[in-house]
Amino acid sequence: MNPERWQQIQKLFQACLDLDTEDYTAFLDKTCADDPALRAQVEALLASDTDNWSLIGRPALELAAPWLADDQPQLAPGQRIAHYEIVELIGRGGMGEVYLAKDEILNRPIALKFLPADYTKDKDRLRRFQREAQATSALNHPGILTIYQLGDVDGRQFIATELVQGETLRRRIARGRLNVRDALDIAIQIASALGAAHQAGIVHRDIKPENIMLRPDGYVKVLDFGLAKLAEQYDVPARAAVVDRIDASSGVVMGTVRYMSPEQARGLQVDARTDVFSLGVVLYEMITGRAPFASRDAAKLVESILKDEPPSLANYVEPLPGKLPQIISKCLSKEKERRYQHAGDLLKDLKNLKEEIELDSRLLERSPEQFARSGLDEVIEQDIPSIATVPPVGTGPSPVTSTFEYITNGVRRPRQIIALTVLLFFGLLVGYTGYKFLRQAKANPVSPTASTQALTWTTKASISSPRDHAEPAVLNDILYVVGGWNVCTPFANLESYDPITDTWTQRAPLRTARGAHGVAALNGLLYAVGGSTDCGVITASVEAYDPVSNSWSSKASLPTKRNAHVVAVAHGKLYAIGGNSNQTAYTGLNTEYDSQTDTWTERARMPTPRSNAAAAVVNDIIYVIGGAGDNVSPTRVEAYDPRTDSWAARAPMPTSRSNFAAAVLNGIIYVLGGPRNGRQVDAYDPVTDTWTKVGQMPAPRYNFHAVALQDSIYFAGGYDAINYLSSTMAFTPGNSTQPQPMPCPSVTAWTTK
Repeated sequence: MNPERWQQIQKLFQACLDLDTEDYTAFLDKTCADDPALRAQVEALLASDTDNWSLIGRPALELAAPWLADDQPQLAPGQRIAHYEIVELIGRGGMGEVYLAKDEILNRPIALKFLPADYTKDKDRLRRFQREAQATSALNHPGILTIYQLGDVDGRQFIATELVQGETLRRRIARGRLNVRDALDIAIQIASALGAAHQAGIVHRDIKPENIMLRPDGYVKVLDFGLAKLAEQYDVPARAAVVDRIDASSGVVMGTVRYMSPEQARGLQVDARTDVFSLGVVLYEMITGRAPFASRDAAKLVESILKDEPPSLANYVEPLPGKLPQIISKCLSKEKERRYQHAGDLLKDLKNLKEEIELDSRLLERSPEQFARSGLDEVIEQDIPSIATVPPVGTGPSPVTSTFEYITNGVRRPRQIIALTVLLFFGLLVGYTGYKFLRQAKANPVSPTASTQALTWTTKASISSPRDHAEPAVLNDILYVVGGWNVCTPFANLESYDPITDTWTQRAPLRTARGAHGVAALNGLLYAVGGSTDCGVITASVEAYDPVSNSWSSKASLPTKRNAHVVAVAHGKLYAIGGNSNQTAYTGLNTEYDSQTDTWTERARMPTPRSNAAAAVVNDIIYVIGGAGDNVSPTRVEAYDPRTDSWAARAPMPTSRSNFAAAVLNGIIYVLGGPRNGRQVDAYDPVTDTWTKVGQMPAPRYNFHAVALQDSIYFAGGYDAINYLSSTMAFTPGNSTQPQPMPCPSVTAWTTK
């Protein structure tokens, strides 16, 4: 990198420091429109909050060059290092390069981390590199990166490690704050890994979202123990510790400043409690979407860590579950003596809190009558005297009298006492559950006609892998599920389901793995349209599947890249409507595909741009239902008539929805699930333009789609706010689910040409 290029990067970087994230994004959109490499280099600086430029004594260009370099990788695909074959460069940082490689002996993919060649000349840097491998290889825990080998080839040091696929926690947080249960699950796994490290005398010293990897299967990996110190070997003066905070190899403060503990920021001796503090910062950020100490100025940031208390969680989470504020507050105590003294202690409290939240969630899903009935059934099954053993009023001593006699006179009546205890216990539980039930009902009222008995639910064979946005379609009376997501990993799976045998069969996979796409059947083929091929990477590609040859072929791409849109077939054509595009967050685009000519044509735009809606087709009219958009109610329903190329508003849904499912059965549109109403099922009659609430799903589910097959509606995969799902469900509506008229506003029609 030449000095002129560096000056250009530094100028833009300094300009962005004075702007908020949204503002500097727009600024870079304008200034780097013709130079994406320049933008990437500026964003690399902005993404690293470890920079303390005022403390750097060496020239900034020299310090930044190792991780801003735009030259070619030092190793090429096909090159061999020991028994590893280089596949491609997958990362570059201040401590060197990381390559995807193939272990030719064990025939498995691995990651190779190299120090730059000139770094091996510095004994301190070399010792730090070797210490990373030695410290980490001594650990055996599923949450810690596995080290395979430490090697030296032609004077270049490398570490061979397991290859961890997924996304970093930093990338996940960038998409929005996590719900409390997901954040707790991640924190529990991190605490468990740190507990194992601390027992081995190892302190990580650099816990931050960049060093936490979220695997598609839900496991969490703690990366980069390169900053770890063996606690028993840490016996240096405070002044030396301050120097050790500065990584001379890259000019960055070791341990991202905003995640440092107070003692670490002061350059004092650190121990396991430093990792506890850093994990508290990470947990706070996962839940609120912002770090508790957030100044961009390193000096002010350190001062804030030493003196300030973070903003209250109540500003971001309402209501606050259990002891969450106390747990985070204890982690972030300025005095390490007041923190959790071991990661294991923190782990216990995190697990207990998660169990309390899950129990509370289960209680909310059961009616008071169900809870009381199941409780009494358990009493009977355990042969404990029930309330039936208490004598009727007027025929003998009352339970209260018996208890009083037992206490005062020593007269024992154990059956009556046990019965009274059981009665009082379940009375309290019913009262508590009723309170929770009423709170839920107030927040999400259900119409008097709603009934879970009106729907017959059946669990079917599961799809092969847990995922959401697994798109279904029916072709020749066979149910197909295409692609999907798990965390940030797209799937290429195509699976077919036979309802007669209740079995799934793997078919030819998509050429391009994708999620948040659209799928529909047209003229004997199955079309997969648009979607995302990686987090934040939207595609316009279209593929068609031929069940006869079990093969995919490429078709004309969408005119614009799109995901989170709806795809429907009406009047012999396929339509892609709404969604997100690279140019616009919410789009009202309505694009028609002609399979005969393999061409796309723009049609009348949807009046209200939105994404994550659902679509259903009745009598060749496409109904676009719900979804999110700017100033758009998620109850919105609009109908498109391909024959007149016009849109019209329809009666809105009784409940707000996005990321939900819709399907047509016997001319009635059924909508189900969604984040806000994860169990509710509503039905819409297009003839009368009326909605009714008809029942509830057995469990919450969203980020899924549904399709009608024979006399039932099927859906597979999805998300329940805790786990990605592989389960497949089907439901058959009963007669009582037929919609009853509900008041609806007047219908307004739009026609756009």
